[in-house]
Parts: sequence; structure tokens; C-alpha cells
Amino acid sequence: MKIHLHEIRGICEKWFNSIPRITYPKLEVTYLMFPKFDYGIPSEKLEEYLVEKAKVRLEHGSIFG
Repeated sequence: MKIHLHEIRGICEKWFNSIPRITYPKLEVTYLMFPKFDYGIPSEKLEEYLVEKAKVRLEHGSIFG
């Protein structure tokens, strides 16, 4: 399981690195990613775009404390 999660993290990091204005903290002890999208629009609008156009749903980081 640990190897699989490490591979998934690498895929996510590679993807985030290929897209401008997305940053994320380097993770060491969690499988969760916490990307920051710096596109100058409210998070609600970004969420709508991601769901409608990219078919991706993300959770707000605030739910994790």
C-alpha cells in the first residue's frame, strides 16, 4: 500500500508541476495533496469550472482542520 500511495503522489506532483500557478507543500507523512490554485477567482468559481470542464471534484482544505 505504501508503495502504491508513493507512486500516486509522484503522479500528482508531476501533474501539478506541469500546470502554471499551482503550488503544493511537499508531503512526507500523508497521502492527501493540498494544492493551491492561484488563478485570481473565488474558490466557488474554480470549483464550478473543475467540475464542469475538467470533471474533477476537490474538497476544500478547511474540512481537514
